Amino acid sequence: NTPGVQTVVMYVIGGGCSELDSAEVNITVNPTPAVVVTPVTNPICNGSNTNVTASGATSYVWSPASGLSATTGATVNAFPTVTSTYNIAGTTGSCVGNTSIEIEVLNPPNAAFTSAADTIDCNTSVLLDGASSTDVTTFAWTFPGGSPATSNASGDMVTFNTAGDQNIQMIVSNSCGTDTAEFTLNVRNNCGI
Repeated sequence: NTPGVQTVVMYVIGGGCSELDSAEVNITVNPTPAVVVTPVTNPICNGSNTNVTASGATSYVWSPASGLSATTGATVNAFPTVTSTYNIAGTTGSCVGNTSIEIEVLNPPNAAFTSAADTIDCNTSVLLDGASSTDVTTFAWTFPGGSPATSNASGDMVTFNTAGDQNIQMIVSNSCGTDTAEFTLNVRNNCGI
């Protein structure tokens, strides 16, 4: 189990004369390859690809084949359509080391939010929630006539002190693009009451 040159010695005692003899042999134990895999880009956008390079061994076998340009070689091109895990067996001599890598596939974001109400009284708070959006890295809200006026959270409680229709906008983004959702909240004209 220890890499390097190991010396094995055999002693024999024979006959009734207690004769002693020995023989030895050197055995070279090769280390298991420490395979390292590096993608150029991870995550990737759906429909794009990334080169993935393995190192630490002499030859490589990649699996599964789906979403790969090749199943052998140090560098392959990965173009999965869903987040996928690839296994890499690296061989040096008769020794094999294994590792794996997950290539995350992102879809463009989809903006969707809910409002606890579509009409509220003036000086009233309402919960605006963007948690139903998908594939989102960042949120950017604008609440005209509201407090706060902006937010980068997935949702927020917002108080409106201005009567009339308030056009709320949420922009979501990830490295594959942006999407926008808008909603008109009616604030009743009872701010002075």
